[in-house]
Amino acid sequence: MPNFRIGSQIPLNDASRMPALGIGTWQLRGRACEDAVFHAIEKGYRMVDTASAYRNEAQVGKAIGKAINELGLERNDIFVITKICNDEHDDPRRALKGSLQRLGLDHVNLYLIHWPVSRSIDTWETMGEFVQEGLATYAGNLEAGRVTCERRSVFLDHEEKRSIAGDLNGKKGLQAQLG
Repeated sequence: MPNFRIGSQIPLNDASRMPALGIGTWQLRGRACEDAVFHAIEKGYRMVDTASAYRNEAQVGKAIGKAINELGLERNDIFVITKICNDEHDDPRRALKGSLQRLGLDHVNLYLIHWPVSRSIDTWETMGEFVQEGLATYAGNLEAGRVTCERRSVFLDHEEKRSIAGDLNGKKGLQAQLG
């Protein structure tokens, strides 16, 4: 496993980079969530992972806003990941708009299908629209600890993919793997 440190980054398929380390917010609630995310950003973490199912996007958004205001950061300094919940696949657009509203953001850096379900193909196609519209920089499918990130198109040639293997919530660390 690579020796990641705060500030380490993973190259993506379009020559941009993603922070290798971040704070996962599963099971964080209320003020504890807001404080943990703010302090992580204050200490140099630049990736925040949340999901609509975690029911903490509003607190995550408050912490990001506070970090931007108090630490002199720009929105683009923080890589924000959120995920569509299984019960939201009937209207992925409403799901993302709700997440953005709760986060207080105009876009997320990575929007993921949290757990693939039978409607995931339709959701995936809609997520490609989100990328084209600038609501999400990347779209992906999180399954069994593997994330496939694709930009500007719903489906890219295999050679153009970057897969980021590992648990985004911090259990296994991240490792870049070229597709």
